[in-house]
Amino acid sequence: MEPEDFEDYIQDAERHITEKLIREKEKQFTEGCIEGYNLLREHGLAAIEKTETEQAKEALNRMMGYFIWTEEYEKCSDIQRIYQRVFGQETAPIFPKFSP
Repeated sequence: MEPEDFEDYIQDAERHITEKLIREKEKQFTEGCIEGYNLLREHGLAAIEKTETEQAKEALNRMMGYFIWTEEYEKCSDIQRIYQRVFGQETAPIFPKFSP
């Protein structure tokens, strides 16, 4: 194998690994948002009562960003209502970024 072929092989392998890691990150984020939303629907405010304020805000803002991104506006409405009730303010959506 020529050195330039080996370099191309390494670059392709790195690109493949990076793409796989990004897909896994996206999958975990998606599953986390869906699971978090389901907990809110099932347990209401109790789902966030035992969570530190800043962590709860960040989680809800990330969920809001995800559901805006996926155009699931009914879920956004539910999250906004809970956020407003608990924190007395509007959400500040954090949109997912899945690129390296």
